[in-house]
Amino acid sequence: MSRQANPGATPASVPPYPPPQQAETNSLAIASFVLSLGFCTVIGAAVGIVLGILALLQIRAGGDRQRGAGLALTGILLGGAWVTIIAGALISLFVLEPAKWRRIGRGNRAYSESRADLSHLASACQEYAKDHESRTPERLSQLYPDYIKDFDVFVHCTTGHTIESPEQIDSQADYVLVPDLDVGTDGDKVLAYDKPGNQPKGIYSSVYVNGTTRQDVAE
Repeated sequence: MSRQANPGATPASVPPYPPPQQAETNSLAIASFVLSLGFCTVIGAAVGIVLGILALLQIRAGGDRQRGAGLALTGILLGGAWVTIIAGALISLFVLEPAKWRRIGRGNRAYSESRADLSHLASACQEYAKDHESRTPERLSQLYPDYIKDFDVFVHCTTGHTIESPEQIDSQADYVLVPDLDVGTDGDKVLAYDKPGNQPKGIYSSVYVNGTTRQDVAE
């Protein structure tokens, strides 16, 4: 005998489907973004780039389970920008700046050399004038060896010139002497000055009969 359905019975309940899981933001993507944005160092930027690349690989492998590709890509781009900026600053600081300071150092050395040599020449000319009726010599060679005993006074350190005999002084000296001045009345006149090439960029030094030195720029 068949059983008839009870009209008042409740059918068995069907279990509900589980709700779909929401995609989580990849932690490496977050770390990449934070490091590249907040740590303005080469190491921080480099780590941010690496983490961003790893995050993109994980997100791609995880399908729809992870998100954060935009954060990872932003971290990579920011990290690359910081690396470029910091590398440029380091190159400027350690490569370009030292070269600039070396040029400045050479210029200061050239000026100091000219000033020292010209002051020595002026002192020697004043001593010479005491023995020659207050007149300065007509040639630099007349100062050697009684008033200047070192050939190096006649040459500048930047030219590489050398003088090995008194006969070479007038032809190879790196300074020009204004001849036959009166130390008593010509104190404000130029006594000697640099030849071109002793100092960079057209700069030259001169010394007056009274011993005052001056630096000028050739026109």
